Amino acid sequence: MRKIFYFPLFAGIFLLSGFYTQAEDIEVSAESAVELALKNNLSLSSEVLAVGQKKRTQDTVWSYFLPAVSVNASLFRPNQSPMGLPDDPITWSLSAGFTATLALNAQLFAGIQSSILAYQAGTIKLEQAKKALEKDVQKAFYNILLLKENISIMEQSIKSAENRYNQALINYQNGYVPRLSMLSAQVAWANLKPNFNEMETQYREVVRSFKLLIGLDPADGIVLDGEIKAQPVNLDAGQLFDAHAARRFDVRTLANSIESLRNLNSQNYASFTPTVSLRYSMDPSFNKDPFADAWFEDPENDWSQRTGGFSVTISIPLDSLIPGSRTWTSIANTKDSIRQSEIGLTQTLRNAEAEIANIVNRLKKSSESIDVLKANTALAEEAYMLAEEAYNAGSRELLEVQNAELELKKSKLQVITEEYTYVTSLLDLEYALNASVEELGVVK
Repeated sequence: MRKIFYFPLFAGIFLLSGFYTQAEDIEVSAESAVELALKNNLSLSSEVLAVGQKKRTQDTVWSYFLPAVSVNASLFRPNQSPMGLPDDPITWSLSAGFTATLALNAQLFAGIQSSILAYQAGTIKLEQAKKALEKDVQKAFYNILLLKENISIMEQSIKSAENRYNQALINYQNGYVPRLSMLSAQVAWANLKPNFNEMETQYREVVRSFKLLIGLDPADGIVLDGEIKAQPVNLDAGQLFDAHAARRFDVRTLANSIESLRNLNSQNYASFTPTVSLRYSMDPSFNKDPFADAWFEDPENDWSQRTGGFSVTISIPLDSLIPGSRTWTSIANTKDSIRQSEIGLTQTLRNAEAEIANIVNRLKKSSESIDVLKANTALAEEAYMLAEEAYNAGSRELLEVQNAELELKKSKLQVITEEYTYVTSLLDLEYALNASVEELGVVK
């Protein structure tokens, strides 16, 4: 009986413990975050569907050469005798119809080209959306890492301020320092706490936004796997612009827009050309009563055609040839739009050249700053080691060692911050040129 009693008890405890077991945190690296975002982002999914529609239209442009085909059948019964005689019987009549029509003109080919250009525009937009999402995700990832480092430094600062206050309190109680010194140390310690709380709040908000960006549930726990590490590359703004300017998304979008406008004018000019219409029709009619007689007993005599046949029609529009007509006005307006777009493309290239030069200059400055800050970090590390040795020898106080350690941490944070600036600037350059870092230069 005891076994029967204890088994359900242990089983119930085991099952209940499962409800309180927390799910493990999700480990996320920069690469996996990008993969999750590309997979789960709703805006990107919408763009994929839009491009799929344009591709389907492009792949079926051959349907422009399919004829319009229709069939029909009808039963007819007159209200009175065809001869108007009361003894003449009123009967039903059966007829059918088949029509195939195909219109051919030069505008068909411009329409096909329009579908191709629309698909190309869609692929450019989708590619740009993917690259922008990759850049935003990586920037957000490295920003979280930087915030974590800032919080860690702030924690050390608060701890150091607390230690200074405790020592000032002891010195005040022993009569070594005035009350003002003790209160100043206490105020300095207390003033750091609101900043720390604000940083933690900002960190939680940034992490929550990051989860939404990559498609995770806000309630999921995540652990970031990565570090901020700059790998400087040799860059020349002029060479980069010459080699990659044509790959920029804004340049490709404008070039596609210009081609679309030129194709639109081709359609306008094509409206001057004749249209050849091919038509084939059949309209067999049953000459007997469809309810009383067999339909196919004698097809040659029981069925007849009235207007069926094949025709070729050539039509030439005349209204579009009149000066000032809507067609000529559309042609003139489209030419102006092409010139405006070409001017816009020239301006875009100039702006792109300036943007690339600015990013490259920012990268060079950041690379030089990293070297200087690393040298400062080496000095701060040496100062910390000397302070620690002096403390062990009894010639320095503990707070001096802690301050030297804090200065070392701050120096390391400055290096990480500058490396973050370099990494994010490099991401901006990759996006601006639509090229990977391997294509931009040789890693040092």
